[in-house]
Amino acid sequence: MREVVACLDASKGAIDETVVNQALMHANAAVRSRRASDAAVSDMAATLTLAIATAVQADESNWLVVNVGDSPAWLAASQGFMRVTEEHNMAAELVRSGVISRDAARMHPGRHVVTQAMGVADTVMVDPAPVVLHPGDQLLLASDGLEVLSEPAMQDVIRPAPTARDAARRLVDAALRAGARDNVTVAVLRHLQSCGDARAVR
Repeated sequence: MREVVACLDASKGAIDETVVNQALMHANAAVRSRRASDAAVSDMAATLTLAIATAVQADESNWLVVNVGDSPAWLAASQGFMRVTEEHNMAAELVRSGVISRDAARMHPGRHVVTQAMGVADTVMVDPAPVVLHPGDQLLLASDGLEVLSEPAMQDVIRPAPTARDAARRLVDAALRAGARDNVTVAVLRHLQSCGDARAVR
């Protein structure tokens, strides 16, 4: 992750898909280098979900969301609750091919079989998703442990939360109560109503 941040910080001009992909390639190379140099972590890999602000204004903020592996992201906006990322695991592949439903994938054993991860191959193939947040909209990033909850259940949990931090905490608690067996990590970004600079997103 440090390599991603360093690469983004070193970029000149606007951050775009090319810059983001370069940052991910640097991070992927760092994981592969560590695998090769330390036998204790020779089978190490990682998943990554990243949201990068490309522009922030009072009435909207623009983001690029990328993921490698099975850690998902969703947009909770006035027009609905929608998945932003496409997961890289066997269950998701079955959903995309029409074999099983999205709901069935939440408990399918193939959700633990990751088809792409950081550090496994020489390159990682990602397709950054552009996301626009307007006042009150939220961007939700999580580990796959959160998917013990259905999307309507996630929506019900975060809707009454007074802050983004509280929304994240409530989602973790709800997933644990629902019996999540995987790690449950959640970050929520919310475009606020009243600021005209970078503080508009928290």
